[in-house]
Amino acid sequence: MEYWTISEGVADRIYTCRQCKTVIPKGSQISVRDGRKIRLIYHSHCFSGKSDPRTQTASSFHEERYQGAVSAEAPTSKGYGKWSTSSYGYQGTLTSKSTSKSVK
Repeated sequence: MEYWTISEGVADRIYTCRQCKTVIPKGSQISVRDGRKIRLIYHSHCFSGKSDPRTQTASSFHEERYQGAVSAEAPTSKGYGKWSTSSYGYQGTLTSKSTSKSVK
């Protein structure tokens, strides 16, 4: 299983976009990245289109204060343990479609 799982759907509640930092209203189209421990939610138009969050211009990977602290690439798999779940991908209560893409 790849580290990042990408899914798309319709927001079932209010979220904040990780790219532009503005509100995503309920009912809006969203793009979601799931890692093992985190979920990153974006307006569909703010999403870079790639599974790796380092491709987002607002990513901490691009901030000077985090240089060396953020890994240059994702782990090869999600791994197992306390933070594992049986499924990944956005499963909002409204309609959603999920796709899985790998980090390259």
